Amino acid sequence: MEEYLTVKEASLELGVSEKTVKKYIKNGILRAQMINGRWAIAAESLRELPRNLYGRIQEKVGIPANKLLVDRNKYESLLKEVARLQAREELLWSFRQELEEMKRRIEALEREVGKLKEKRGLFRRKKA
Repeated sequence: MEEYLTVKEASLELGVSEKTVKKYIKNGILRAQMINGRWAIAAESLRELPRNLYGRIQEKVGIPANKLLVDRNKYESLLKEVARLQAREELLWSFRQELEEMKRRIEALEREVGKLKEKRGLFRRKKA
């Protein structure tokens, strides 16, 4: 059985005004039916909204989804920048891992130093 939402519930869910929800219903972007003088909006149509909106925008603009809207040189430049940033991110991750390992080693060495100081203190007391 399909779940339905009121206009108010749908507007809260989508983060838009009730007027916008009614406009979506009028334009067929959201599936709804009138029940007792109130709109009942199919919850599933809220999940389909991004795809439905995209289709409407594409119809109005008239540009296919696979068409690039940027200059090829700019696009290639952006791809190189993304690759460079990904390489830096991997390097940063590697450095962070190494830093964490060094912190663990320092903590272990500090514990060892503490134990050695305790032993040294015990030897000094025994000699006295």
